[in-house]
Amino acid sequence: QLLVLRKKAKHQARSRQDSLLADFLSGFVDGHAQELGAGELQEWQELMVCDDETLMNLIAGYEQPSEALDKAVLKRMQGYLATSGPRNPFAPKW
Repeated sequence: QLLVLRKKAKHQARSRQDSLLADFLSGFVDGHAQELGAGELQEWQELMVCDDETLMNLIAGYEQPSEALDKAVLKRMQGYLATSGPRNPFAPKW
């Protein structure tokens, strides 16, 4: 069951319309999927219903999440953004 949910999360991450969001989500899933339990993977599914702009704003903290979306996986994603955030393609070292 968990394996299927993790594969689904990986597919959903890559399938976002916004390529920057897809890259961010793919990196998050690659780095954290094995740590996510059934509850957090269900929370992931709830977040994937959001449109790209809303999801980006929630992760970046520009919008306050509803109680239904203010869950552990969103906090993990926000932490991932804070520690590995957007990459500067012109930086001398990635």
